[in-house]
Order: sequence, then structure tokens, then C-alpha cells
Amino acid sequence: MTIYKIGEIVYKKNKNIILESYGSGFWIQVANQERFEVNSKVKLYLADIFSDFTKSFSTYGFKDYMERVLFFDLINVNGIGAKIAMNILENGWQTVADLIVEGSVETLTKLNAVNEKIAKNLILTYQDKWLKIRGAANSKETSKNTINLNELGNSLKVLGFKEKQISYALSKIKVTDHLEDMVEQSIKIIATKYHENRPTT
Repeated sequence: MTIYKIGEIVYKKNKNIILESYGSGFWIQVANQERFEVNSKVKLYLADIFSDFTKSFSTYGFKDYMERVLFFDLINVNGIGAKIAMNILENGWQTVADLIVEGSVETLTKLNAVNEKIAKNLILTYQDKWLKIRGAANSKETSKNTINLNELGNSLKVLGFKEKQISYALSKIKVTDHLEDMVEQSIKIIATKYHENRPTT
């Protein structure tokens, strides 16, 4: 696996660049194309991703290693493919990482192709990781929404609900400042789902 290449940008258009390195040209998709200048020498971190749709590999490039790390975190979330992940990174990887750290569901849903379920999944899965990466300074910015989501998940565990039921409830619940109301609403959501899936006689 190639982690990075050093070379010269000889062409760029839309979200693509051609990087010439040791006599070979590489077609690479990037976010924030304006960061890259033709005839400039760069070090690009790379990711080769296979597409089931095109049945081929595409190469994605990142100016920072941590941008590459976040890219892989994004595509590990259901509903986010490589192209959507690159569109999300158009907002800047630091900005996206901080939104995850802060638990900003509402702002995340304003990003391209990110709905509420995906936003909550991102936060619940990667908040702790990116909190450590972004540093203690960001810990003070953790939003009440995330605190309530985590507390809600813990409360449902104590009540004996399974992880799958909890994940489903968290994806459907409307976040408020009232934990007891959220627990009650989550129980209703889980009960409704169970009733819908219950076989009829």
C-alpha cells in the first residue's frame, strides 16, 4: 500500500489533479482543490478505494495525514462512501473533526449528504477518538447534545435494552435537555419497532 507520493502537480480540474512523480502521472481526486497549485511540488497522502459501482480503484489524495485518517473514519460509517466523504472534507478536515468532537448534530446535518442518523452515528462512534486527537482544548466545547446522547445510551443499557435497540432509538430520538423525557420517548420508539416486527398470527 502506498501511503504518500511526492511530486509536482501538472494539471488540475474540478476535484481532480494529476501528480507527476518519478516520470509517472497519477490521477488523484482531492478535496478543496483550490489548495493545490499547478507546477507546485507537494507531498500527498493517498488512499486507493475500490468501487463496486465502477469495478475499479480510485485514488484519493490528502494534504495532511490526519485528513486521510478522518477520510477512513467517514467511509466506515454506513451511508458514507468515498465520494461523499470527499464532499464532506470540502469543509476542511479540522472543521469536520471539531463538529464530531462538539457533538454538533445540527451542524453536521448541514454538510452534504449527512442526515441526522449519520451525524449521530459519527459522533457516537468517533467522538472520543477525535477528542483525543484534537486535544484537551476542544473537550470544553463538547455540546449538551452529545452529553445527553451518551447519558441516554447508558440509561437504556441500565434498563436492559440491547445494543441494537439502543442504536435504533438513538438514531430516531429528538435530542433535548430533558433526559427522562428522552428515555421515555426511546422506550416508545423501541416498543413500536418491536410491535412492527412482531409476527402476526
